[in-house]
Amino acid sequence: MLRRRGKNVVELTAPFGQHVPNEQILDALAQNPNAVMVCVVYAETSTGVVHPLQELGEATRASGTDALLYADCVTAIGGMPIELDAWGVDYAYACSQKCIAAPPGLSPVSISSRAIERIGRDGM
Repeated sequence: MLRRRGKNVVELTAPFGQHVPNEQILDALAQNPNAVMVCVVYAETSTGVVHPLQELGEATRASGTDALLYADCVTAIGGMPIELDAWGVDYAYACSQKCIAAPPGLSPVSISSRAIERIGRDGM
């Protein structure tokens, strides 16, 4: 979505079955001080990888970056702890048909007040 909007995307990868270490994400943020968003997958179905989202949220806030934290919680909702406000997650989304095994078609989302302010300011 960001590429379609003409944004510069810095893609970080890890070997299959591992998450990108938070230190690598923080280094990329330090090298890209104008970053507007950090996007991660909280839990991944095929490998069972879980990203340490709470620690990432705390670390990004402590770093002083203005970048928003965006989390894919599709396979986590209903099966793992998710405390978006407490963890500093600005955007999160999920779906009904994965972990909670409800009929498809529902897409719960969460948007922090910080992100809403940014949307109004930047039209993001």
